[in-house]
This record gives sequence, C-alpha cells and structure tokens, in this order.
Amino acid sequence: MSQKQQISKINSYISVIDEKYRSQKATEHTYRPALSNLLKDLLPPNFQITNEPRRIECGAPDFIINQSELLIGYIECKDITVGIYAKENEEQIKRYKEALPNLIVTDYLTFELYIDGESKRKVCIARVEKDCIKAESDNFENFIEMLNNFAGFEGQNIYQTATLAKMMAQKARFLRKTIGDILKSQKSQDGEIYKQFKSFREVLALDLSEELFVDNYAQT
Repeated sequence: MSQKQQISKINSYISVIDEKYRSQKATEHTYRPALSNLLKDLLPPNFQITNEPRRIECGAPDFIINQSELLIGYIECKDITVGIYAKENEEQIKRYKEALPNLIVTDYLTFELYIDGESKRKVCIARVEKDCIKAESDNFENFIEMLNNFAGFEGQNIYQTATLAKMMAQKARFLRKTIGDILKSQKSQDGEIYKQFKSFREVLALDLSEELFVDNYAQT
C-alpha cells in the first residue's frame, strides 16, 4: 500500500471516530472496530490482530499482534474522554510497561510506543475540538513510521551483564507484585499459590512470612 493510500485510511479512521464521538453515546469499546480495521490496513498483511485476547499475567491488554506464531506486541486502549495519562490508568500502564517489551498505549487519537518500558515515540493524529474530532494531518507520516517501528520489533540483544541484571530485576519486581496480589486473593479460597506458601512454611521454614515467600518465589 502506498503512503498516499495509508494516509487515506487514517483519514477514514478519523471520520469514523468523529462520527462515534459526536453521538455522545460512545464508550472506549465503541471505537475498537475502527482501530482494528486501521491496524489491518497499515500493518503488514501477514499480521494477525486479536481484540480481547485471553488474559496474561500482567492483565488483559486490548489487542495482541502476531505474525503467524511470532508475538509482535500489545496495544492498550483508553477512552477519548479519559486519555492515556489519567491518574486512574497509572498503575495499570506501569504494570504493562514493566511486563510487555513492545507496547502501544492509545486513546484512539494519541498513540505512545513503549519498548522495554521506555517511551520511544508519541504521535497525535487527531484532537478533540469542541464537540468533534479534528485530524492532525501533519503527524500522519510520523504515525506510519511509529507503526513500522512497532511492527519491526525483534527484541533486545543483550551483550553486557549489567543490562541483563537490570532487565531481570525489572521482571522480578513485576513478578513480586503479581504473586503478592495472587497470594492475597487466594487466602480465602486456598488457591494453588497459597497452598505452596503453606507447604513451604510447614516443611522448610516455620517463620516464613508471606513477604519473604513472595520475594523468593519471584527471584527463583
């Protein structure tokens, strides 16, 4: 697809978003089909876009992008009226950035690409103006480039022990938080993680605290 055709697809997408927004009945999910169609148009034809994929350890990102069996990345959406920087989103987005190496967060107008937890590019392709959505056409080419960066993600080659240690520490912190939350939620239900905690305490260490168990579990 030529760049001219890609830009036409972005304009069509914004027109659909504008129509939904003007209705004053739209929710975050209302805009999902339009974004899904745009991704199908702009990403390589052999990419699969899955809306509402199965839950993973860090949560349930709205889209997962695959190339055949190869996982490319994730996309998390927020409502236009909320935006991607709302305080209510901070904890979830932080969790996703720590766990997902190739992530786009969007409110359907602004798109921010995070690679290994770091913001690499932010592009606004439209804005709210009074009661409608206005295109920011000067940013369309940057948006296409950002999607190309997202689609071309191949992971990070590690050549230094310090880099590996930093990445592993980041993942351990994420796992510690996740396992701690699971342990708390399973107390009343006697879930699998909580059973392991009780077994460790009965067999290995009578004074084992939940905090120490979670820390050791994550590091292991």
